[in-house]
Amino acid sequence: MRSSLLTFLCLTLAASAHAQGSYLVGPGDVLAVSIRASGGGEGVGSDQDLQVPSDGHIDVVSVGRVKVAGMPTSSISDEIRRRLREGGIFNKPTVAVNVSEYGSQPVSVQGAVSQPLLHYLSGPTTLTEMLALAGGIDAEKAGPAIQVRRHAGEIVSISRDVLFGPDPQAARRADLSIQSRDTIDVPHADRFCISGSVDKPDCYPLEEGTHLMTALALAGGFRKDSPPPRKLTILRAQGQRRIPVQLKELESNDAWPPEILPGDVIVAPFIRDKVTVGGHVTTPGRYDWEEGMTVSDAVMVAGGVETDIFPGNLKKVHLTRGSQLTVINVQDIVRSGNPDVPLEPGDRIFVPKRKI
Repeated sequence: MRSSLLTFLCLTLAASAHAQGSYLVGPGDVLAVSIRASGGGEGVGSDQDLQVPSDGHIDVVSVGRVKVAGMPTSSISDEIRRRLREGGIFNKPTVAVNVSEYGSQPVSVQGAVSQPLLHYLSGPTTLTEMLALAGGIDAEKAGPAIQVRRHAGEIVSISRDVLFGPDPQAARRADLSIQSRDTIDVPHADRFCISGSVDKPDCYPLEEGTHLMTALALAGGFRKDSPPPRKLTILRAQGQRRIPVQLKELESNDAWPPEILPGDVIVAPFIRDKVTVGGHVTTPGRYDWEEGMTVSDAVMVAGGVETDIFPGNLKKVHLTRGSQLTVINVQDIVRSGNPDVPLEPGDRIFVPKRKI
């Protein structure tokens, strides 16, 4: 309702300003120029739609080049009328000049608004009217201030609470008159995002002093239908860094959890209670991981080495954990009596074909 009302007020003010001739024409505007002889019949005169070029002059039929940049439409009409009379073309001409398309006074609205836009002023326009034309502020995403960057370089910061607050006098003072080539920016509020194995993955407003455990609590904690991850990763936009966080270290060392900064993305990986066994085994596939499971156990679960008996003719196994590849010499384990290699959820085992 407020948005519709503000839009209506903006259009009303624009029409009023146009009627009063206060709008100053500039390059990019399109002028509708209508010339008629006083008392003349149909066809006596001309109608032209003329876009104002960069030099600020238009070519009018029967008149020639007329400077229009920086002038109100009423003065342009007077000038054309004067030259028609002095040139003996019409004794009492009727001249009407109107702006049919506005294009000389751009204003940009960007940031946390419903519809960011480039608008062209058509008369006196205030900040709230421009925001209404952009569909209003997205209250959930916007920060506490609005910035108006003037073409000359000045930046004016306006509090949202004041502009839309209960004090009408303070609101009127904060409601700036927008100028040509202003940029209105509604900065997004500081936010962080959390994804992966949490109950409510999403982006959240960032309050001062928020740390990792607070962020996890806002996201509802870890999911109940999967094991909690052993580590998290903070992707930090400031500096483009990856910060690994071992949860056990936080619990055992009583270390203060890292502070969350604007733009951080916290990734809580899903723990997959599976191991993958591939290569030359009887039944390659994904198998349930169990506490204490070893490389030998996984190969046996997959049916053993293809056409051979494990581990007699098996020499090496490839173990991939995350992005790290380790080659395990199984024969050394068997001969030396060294403990077998324990597996973790998500490990991938590949049994290569033995060369004969």
